[in-house]
Amino acid sequence: MNNIPNILTILRIFFIPLIIYLFFSSGDYNRLLSALVFLFASITDYFDGYFARAMKQQTNFGEFLDPIADKMLVITMLVLLVSENNDLLFVIPVIIIISREFLVIAIRQRLAEINNNHKLKVLFISKIKTGF
Repeated sequence: MNNIPNILTILRIFFIPLIIYLFFSSGDYNRLLSALVFLFASITDYFDGYFARAMKQQTNFGEFLDPIADKMLVITMLVLLVSENNDLLFVIPVIIIISREFLVIAIRQRLAEINNNHKLKVLFISKIKTGF
């Protein structure tokens, strides 16, 4: 596979076990390393879209897998953070964020089932929300 955007998307998924391992392993800097791997993986999300458009390498596989990789990465990190901070004021926003992610998945699935050619485009404000 010589499609750089798809490689970056798959790489983002492969970073998830490393993030989990670093998060739970003992060591002075492992939590920092876990955060840095998460940051790097998050940055690949920008670049896979950029390269797909710039190199005209947009694929159905990439359009399918990219949002899944994003959700896997974000939900994993949120669950890890909740495992360390189970305060109600922290847990409620996490549940809202994860519920929203499942709602988006359900909407996309429903659109696919009814053969609707309308694709949910990612808005710039959504990218800001994800980055925040």
